[in-house]
Amino acid sequence: MIVVPDLLFSLPRLAEVYDALDPDRGDLEVYAALLAELGAQSVMDVGCGTGTLAVMLAAQGLEVVGVDPAQASLGVAVRKPDADRASWVCADATALPPVAVDAVTMTGNVAQVFVDDEDWATALQAAWRVLSPGGHLVFEIRNPDAQAWRTWTREASYRKAVISDGVVENWFEVTDVAPSFGEPEIREAPDRPGLEHVFIARKPP
Repeated sequence: MIVVPDLLFSLPRLAEVYDALDPDRGDLEVYAALLAELGAQSVMDVGCGTGTLAVMLAAQGLEVVGVDPAQASLGVAVRKPDADRASWVCADATALPPVAVDAVTMTGNVAQVFVDDEDWATALQAAWRVLSPGGHLVFEIRNPDAQAWRTWTREASYRKAVISDGVVENWFEVTDVAPSFGEPEIREAPDRPGLEHVFIARKPP
């Protein structure tokens, strides 16, 4: 059974407003540049959501498979320009399609949906299976030292987006803080220095 961690991604009405609430995706240019640096020609974007990175990469000529457990989000993705250049699969990280790719990406907060070691290990094993020898897994996670949750209040995070049929209001509220972080080899996120890390793991040739 596919489990979607957040209703924001699985309900069609909410999936439709996701991009309007997060219009600045300059962080994805960093991923495109990193994949070019790694020489990736084929990419599986796990947790692709509404497909912004996937269609960007497909437009640049890469072979792209966008994977997400939320059909509603994929419904938004497939209507974007250049979406027909990518393949789309409704699945979670435990059931990735059996194709071989040069890179697997998990952008934004995707890696953080795996809240226990067993789920995270399962996701890593699934990524391992689809990576070609010498391929790369690239994902990011919040830097707990930045204590970003201190700004997750209505006053600090309130946003309003005007869409075609109304106005959407959005804000964050913290319910629990339990930071835990093991530190493998990492890079500083170029677009959010001091706030986020980019992880790069390489499958041996």
